[in-house]
Amino acid sequence: MENGYARPVEGIYVLVDLQKMEIIEFDDRKLVPLPPAVDPLRNYTAGETRGGIDRSDVKPLYIIQPEGPSFIINGNYVEWQKWNFRIGFTPKEGLVIHCVAYVDASQGRRLIAHRLSFVELVVPYGDPNDPHYRKNAFDAGEDGLGKYANSLKRGCDCLGYIKYFDAHFTNFTGGVETIENCVCLHEEDDGILWKHQDWRTGSSEVRRSRRLTASFICTLGNYEYAFYWHFYQEGKIEAEVKLTGILSLGTLQPGELRKYGTMIVPGLYAPVHQHFIVARLNMAVDSKPGEAHNQVVEINVRAEEPGNKNVHNNAFYPEETLLRSELQAKRDCDPSSARHWIVRNTRTLNRTG
Repeated sequence: MENGYARPVEGIYVLVDLQKMEIIEFDDRKLVPLPPAVDPLRNYTAGETRGGIDRSDVKPLYIIQPEGPSFIINGNYVEWQKWNFRIGFTPKEGLVIHCVAYVDASQGRRLIAHRLSFVELVVPYGDPNDPHYRKNAFDAGEDGLGKYANSLKRGCDCLGYIKYFDAHFTNFTGGVETIENCVCLHEEDDGILWKHQDWRTGSSEVRRSRRLTASFICTLGNYEYAFYWHFYQEGKIEAEVKLTGILSLGTLQPGELRKYGTMIVPGLYAPVHQHFIVARLNMAVDSKPGEAHNQVVEINVRAEEPGNKNVHNNAFYPEETLLRSELQAKRDCDPSSARHWIVRNTRTLNRTG
C-alpha cells in the first residue's frame, strides 16, 4: 500500500483512509489489452509503414521570390501593401498583432485595430467514462499557447521567402526564455481575387490575390494548433486556425464499442470532443487615442412579408441591429439568416455616404 492507494491486483483499485483504516472507495477497472504492436498503422513517424500510401509520383513544386519579399521589416514593425502593424508575443496568447493600420490614398494612415490575438482554447470531452469525463482543457488559461509554441527551425509550414521572429518571455524561475524562429511571416499566392470577361468586346481581365501571413504553431499535449493572421490586398483581415497532431485515446475490451467515441483501431477509441477557439479583437476603426466612435452592428437577411411591398413574393433585404452593450452582444451564429457583424466608425463616410 502506497499513499493510501492499494497496489492494483487483477485490475482492482482500493482507496483506504489510513487514519481510520477504512475502505472509502472500491473500483474494479478491469485490465484491457492494448492493440498488437505489429499494427502497420500504429505509428506516424516517417520510418513506419503507412498502409501502402505512396506519394513518389508528386513532382517538385518550388515557391521562389528571386527579387525578395514585398514586405519591409524594421524590428517588429511590418509594412506590406498599404498595411502596417507590429508583431508581439505573450506566453498566454502566443502571437499578438498590434496597431493594425491601412494607408488610404485619400485619407492617409487609417487605424483599424489596437490589438488582435487568440485568448482561449476550450476543449470539452463528451465521454462520461473514467478518465475522460475530467477532460475540459482551457489550453490558454491553464497552460498558455505561447509557452508551448514550436521553434520552427525543426520544421515549418511556410514556403517562399520567410522572415522569422524569436519569442522572449519570463519563465517560472524569473529567468528569460527564448523560442527561436517562433513566428513565421511570409507572402502567399491566394488564387483569383477578381475576374471579368466582357462578351461584347472580347476583353478579359483577371487579378491575382496575394496575402501576407503571420503565424505560429503550438503543441498542447497531443494536439498541434497552427494560428494564422492573413492580410489581403483588398483590405481584408482573416483569422485561421488549423488543428493537427494525434488523438487522446481510450481502450476498449475485445468486441466493445463506445457510444461517446469512435473506434480507430481494434482496442482503441477516440472520445468525442469539441474545440472552441476564442479571439480577442480590440477594434479601433478610424479612431484616435481617447475616441470612442466605433459601434458593432449585426446584419441578418430577412424575407419581406407578402403584400403591397412584395407583390411577387421574392423580396429580401439586410436588416441592421445596433448592439449597444456587451450583454446585448451575446449572440448565436445563425447561418440561415447569413448573420454577420460590422464594426464601423459613425464619423467616417465613404463616397456613397
